[in-house]
Amino acid sequence: MSNISSDFPTRQPAPKIGENGTWLEWDELTQAYVDTGRPSRGESAALNGDIKAALLTIAQKVAYIDANGQTYYDALYAALYPPAELLSITASFSQGSHTVYDTDTLDSLKPYLTVTGAYDDGSTREISSYTLSGTLAEGSSTITVTASGKTATFTVSVTHKVAQVTGISAVFSQGSAVIYDNASLDDLKPYLVVTASYDDGTSAAVSDYTLSGTLAAGTSTITVSYGGFSDTFTVTVTERPVTLSSITAVFTQGQNVVYDTDSLDTLKQYLVVTAHYDDNTDTVVSDYTLSGTLAVGTSTVTVSFGGKTTTFTVTVTATPEPGTDWEDGVSYTFEVIENEYVSKGAVTSYNGWSRTPYLPCYGAKTITIAAALGSGTYSCWYDADKEVLSTFNPGSKKTFDVPEGAYFVIFSQADSTVRAAMPITPHAAEE
Repeated sequence: MSNISSDFPTRQPAPKIGENGTWLEWDELTQAYVDTGRPSRGESAALNGDIKAALLTIAQKVAYIDANGQTYYDALYAALYPPAELLSITASFSQGSHTVYDTDTLDSLKPYLTVTGAYDDGSTREISSYTLSGTLAEGSSTITVTASGKTATFTVSVTHKVAQVTGISAVFSQGSAVIYDNASLDDLKPYLVVTASYDDGTSAAVSDYTLSGTLAAGTSTITVSYGGFSDTFTVTVTERPVTLSSITAVFTQGQNVVYDTDSLDTLKQYLVVTAHYDDNTDTVVSDYTLSGTLAVGTSTVTVSFGGKTTTFTVTVTATPEPGTDWEDGVSYTFEVIENEYVSKGAVTSYNGWSRTPYLPCYGAKTITIAAALGSGTYSCWYDADKEVLSTFNPGSKKTFDVPEGAYFVIFSQADSTVRAAMPITPHAAEE
């Protein structure tokens, strides 16, 4: 106990015991004591003066100040001077520039709140013993103040507080799913749960995260990023078998003559076949097959590889029949075109030499070219089936005797001048 008052409150003249043993109270209207009729519990009127003095002295001695700053006395004083009755309360909330969030507690509002009570004695006093109820929701919220059964309300402007991410976790459940090394990282999302933790103590699954890393056969580590935080998980990756998607064929015939008696395989030296795979890779292949028929004019040939097909066209020339283009006993002339040659057929296993096409010579006794070819030991005579009859070295000769059974000839050389005899329409040599 503290702050003992030396001046007794003078709310009104103190009650006293009347001569008939009942309490007398002061009447402000008549400015006189009025008998209340309440027994004084045996107090004697004769003792009134002494008893009252003693009571008042004791009451002063036990006075104390409560947490509200109000002076109260013990039950004896309270009986002599009952406290004023609270009639109503008011609440004044001064928010100012202070931001109130929807995650704040109601008690956090009290530093900005003043609650005042109005009493039946006409006085007003600030009240600190009260409770708050209501909900802080974004916008304007109404809060209720309750004190000693009396209520009042006030409004507060509330701001929604966006919770801040404090971390993330990633759980990848692959199960029996097969993930190939050519899959995209987004293909992993159906098996992935990413959870974000927030500074308000909550957590939630999120979907607008990003993935980074590389899927390689074996075990790959992938990184998840969200809200400035990251986590990793591992995935078992299977190497995807490459599947052939298509093939293409590029046939470059140039000036090469293809006869209708040629085999399809003779076309391969002018043909490039490329296989295209579903992993976006391409490979030139050679173990393909050709099908179709070489007929005079334009023929379509089919290329087959790995279950895929494509086609190309080839210009086909009729194979000369005996006596069709050549007159027996006549010498025919071919022109030599400097630094120009073609490759056709295999003269020997060494295919790097320059050589002419097959030159039809059946029925001719001699073939004359306009200029010497130079040294070369693999010029060849062929029979009707283009099988080698014999080889010869043209040297510096221009005229060659056609051996028995020869239908075709190829001139071939390997000297640095790289010249070859190119066929033109045969014509008889001038006499």
